[in-house]
Amino acid sequence: IIVHPEIRKNLLYIKSINEAVRGLTLLAGNHFDNIENSSDEKDKKLSENFIALMTPIIKSYASDKSVENTNRALQIYGGHGFITDHGMEQLVRDARITTIYEGTNGIQALDLIRRKLNIDNGLLFKEFIELIDTYINKINQNPKMSKYLSLYIPSYENFKNVLHFIKSLNDDKEINSHAVEFLNLSSLISLGYVWLRFIEISLEKIKGSNDEFYNSKIETGNFFLTKLLTETQMLHDNIKTGGKYYNDFKDHYFESAI
Repeated sequence: IIVHPEIRKNLLYIKSINEAVRGLTLLAGNHFDNIENSSDEKDKKLSENFIALMTPIIKSYASDKSVENTNRALQIYGGHGFITDHGMEQLVRDARITTIYEGTNGIQALDLIRRKLNIDNGLLFKEFIELIDTYINKINQNPKMSKYLSLYIPSYENFKNVLHFIKSLNDDKEINSHAVEFLNLSSLISLGYVWLRFIEISLEKIKGSNDEFYNSKIETGNFFLTKLLTETQMLHDNIKTGGKYYNDFKDHYFESAI
């Protein structure tokens, strides 16, 4: 069935997200190692701040996508995914609890937009942007990365635009309205950053060789940057239209139905 475009699309969707989430998780883990081993207090503080910022992002986005991706995988199997023979239905049920325990994902999103955004007057996000800006300036010198960087930059600009917009808000309910969308936007920017790093490393590794492992990394990253990262535009537009559509929706309207 792999000849069918829809199957290939779903497999690549799953693969591109899973690999980037693993990369981001390992990057956060590397910062734990840095805290334990570094003698530079400033460097250790940067690692602590990176972990603090990534905790709600990794927990929430990874678990949300685990539910979506296991359901996509079940769909690929069709009816055989629904029965116990292949184990997919078990993975779907196992994934479902992950968005609930250790703080529901909605609460994690509120932690990001209310607490993490305001720590030391936005220091965590400031350092995150400096990290990405520094990396962009570095790979800007590499002509082989220009194609991938051009796919990332528009989404990164959307992210910074939304960040500035949220900082300008004063109404608590309005800010809270955008928690989940802002977390998803931050997650996509983080995963896009990971894919740029994966691609840069892979381009270096295939010099003088044709290692299919690294070629597959490049193509998977290209898929993510081209097909999935575009969701940032929708999230940007969603946040900018405000939360009045549900905040001002009359309570008794929820009781009405067809």
